Amino acid sequence: MYEIYIAPAAQMFGVPKTREIYQQAIESGLPEKDAKAMRLKYAELEKNLGEIDWARGLYKYSYLFANPRLDVEFWSRWSEFEVQHGNGDTFREMLRKDIELLEEIKSEDEVEEKLEIAWKDVPLGVFEGLIRKRKGDYSSAAEEKDGQSSLGATEKIERRSKVPRSTGDG
Repeated sequence: MYEIYIAPAAQMFGVPKTREIYQQAIESGLPEKDAKAMRLKYAELEKNLGEIDWARGLYKYSYLFANPRLDVEFWSRWSEFEVQHGNGDTFREMLRKDIELLEEIKSEDEVEEKLEIAWKDVPLGVFEGLIRKRKGDYSSAAEEKDGQSSLGATEKIERRSKVPRSTGDG
């Protein structure tokens, strides 16, 4: 939709109005696929106008939304841009941002994987023992709150592991 306005706005009002339309489009809450396309077109416009620093700023902003594993187009275009218009420092900065994102994604994946393994590998008896111990340790604190339990973590463990409460009947 925004693309319809850009060409006529450029002819009638010039580049400042075009920039305004691109900025509105990027900030408007478009679906990420469309917002990505607008960010790339905006950077391309600025590059073609000779506004290299402005275009670089758009790439630096846009990388926050670009997964290096999935958004190959973005990273290759930024790389080409830096090869054509940058220097060793700007290229290294782009690579550093790429690596930071990859490390962050890798770290998040590892944490999720470890949690998943922990939930699968830990026997339910361990959780039952922890729950009983916690309830025993904090029973006086819970009673002080008019019977309302302050054991949010324990309750979460119970729900997650679906451990039935012990009735004490052995």
